[in-house]
Amino acid sequence: PDLIRMDYAEGKPIDKDLDTIKFSAQRAADVIADLLALTRRGQYKMVLMDMNALLNDYFSSAEYDAAKRIHPEVTTDIQLSDDRLLFKGSKAHLPKIIMNLVNNAFESMSEGGVLSISTTIIDVEDDGVLNDQLIPRGRYNLLTIEDQGEGIPEENISKIFDPFFSTKGPGRGLGLTTALGIIRGHHGTLRVDCTSGIGTSIRILLPSISAAHPPNFRGKP
Repeated sequence: PDLIRMDYAEGKPIDKDLDTIKFSAQRAADVIADLLALTRRGQYKMVLMDMNALLNDYFSSAEYDAAKRIHPEVTTDIQLSDDRLLFKGSKAHLPKIIMNLVNNAFESMSEGGVLSISTTIIDVEDDGVLNDQLIPRGRYNLLTIEDQGEGIPEENISKIFDPFFSTKGPGRGLGLTTALGIIRGHHGTLRVDCTSGIGTSIRILLPSISAAHPPNFRGKP
């Protein structure tokens, strides 16, 4: 579309069609990228990362600045742990998950509200199950993203991890399906708690490398 546009002056009727083609192609590319991320789960290039540093990089990015400009009615409350939250992760995938989750939170608060983002370290003392996945006891880095938006209607709660499910219309990609798949590929998990009309809380658990024995997760893919 950009090459075609070079042969035409701006403002021609063809501009709208070219914009549509480019938008559709980008959405298709995004879906393919999500599918690749899911099929390559567990095959990521892992490096030592700090969750707080990862978030600070995002907060200083153009994407975050753009989200705040688009949604001036939303205020942010950022509370990052003083501890270093070290883990092994993929620099190619985790920043995208954070960006998408924060953007979703901004979009849910069309009438304003507070977006709260916090990190901490927690100790899980007993084995448990979350999202059909065994969560062994151990030390985890916890990222929490909470909004005061519209929430999710009760009848849709069971569908939020279904591929392509969205209350915002078609063509939204794989959304939480991709996020959960990638987090599981990092031996972590993601939990969503929400109440319609009140807000949504998303918690991401990633095993801390300070744990004596890195946990092995089992469960449905």
